[in-house]
Amino acid sequence: MDSARNVQANQKEKTVKNIELIKNVRRDEDNEDSWIDPGTFKEELDAWHLELYDFDDRFKSYWIARHYCTDSRVGLRAYYLDGEPVCGSHQGGRKCEESFEWISQEAAEKVLEYMKELAEERGQKLNVNILNPEDELGDGYYIKFATQVMDYTVIYDGKEYPVDKESTNRQSYINEFIVIETEEGKKKVDLEDCLFPWRIEE
Repeated sequence: MDSARNVQANQKEKTVKNIELIKNVRRDEDNEDSWIDPGTFKEELDAWHLELYDFDDRFKSYWIARHYCTDSRVGLRAYYLDGEPVCGSHQGGRKCEESFEWISQEAAEKVLEYMKELAEERGQKLNVNILNPEDELGDGYYIKFATQVMDYTVIYDGKEYPVDKESTNRQSYINEFIVIETEEGKKKVDLEDCLFPWRIEE
């Protein structure tokens, strides 16, 4: 009985550390997770700007422990880049987020750099709208309601006029006219006939 207790005590003392699980994971084809979702790593590494929809063979994932949740496989994974371990993850259920723990800051930066390089190799650039520098935008912009006015100079009938601030500020929020100050005196004009100059230096 004493020997049995000693065996049990020794077994309890034999625990596996996080890093050992990741470094000693089975890296055979049968244990490889066939799909790595780029979206999870875009979120983890704040890289949503990258147009990256899959990874190549440099980046692999292997199961440390796995189980079914409905029709999905979840559990603990180990991730490798170029044959070197970079992080581990846990996902408790199919609707749960996958959480990551990185071997080091450098490992996370290495994966981010790899993602950038892969996107560039595939001709995927930042997903942004590029302006046309030759677009003509006119002399200003339109405002629909009097209560939206913040600047008190307008272009009316091709000329600039000051806006009567006091009269304009008393307007109802549904009014679509303002009062401008002309050489002949104050004049009520429709906002659709006015342009507010761009706030740019001459």
